[in-house]
Amino acid sequence: MKAYLVSPLQKLFFNERFFDLTGIDGKIFGGFCSCGCLMYQKGWVKNWIMVAECERCWRTEIFLFENGRFLERFEVEVVEDVEDFLSRILTKTEIKAILNGKRDEEYRRVEKKLEELNLSVDEILKVLRRC
Repeated sequence: MKAYLVSPLQKLFFNERFFDLTGIDGKIFGGFCSCGCLMYQKGWVKNWIMVAECERCWRTEIFLFENGRFLERFEVEVVEDVEDFLSRILTKTEIKAILNGKRDEEYRRVEKKLEELNLSVDEILKVLRRC
């Protein structure tokens, strides 16, 4: 499975959808890394997915749970460049429609597509305008 932590949005992209991470205050144990160091929790998606990061090598992984029972874990790609990541899931025309903000047919189409991915145009624009 492939997952991405889109850091500026504080969202996890997994199974073709975006999920909000609930934050963790302080360092809470999140398991052990393959390098042997401690991992700390970065956030949760409900009680289903825990995102953890290694204190030494910075590897980020997700841990999947079902009814409180651990299922599996795998590495996550951390994405810092939102525009680059969006180019992986949207066309150039769709990105241009978002940035132009025109309320035409193309804009409404990409807005609907993003809603299906559980992401809003406003969230994207807030991050892109900071860059």
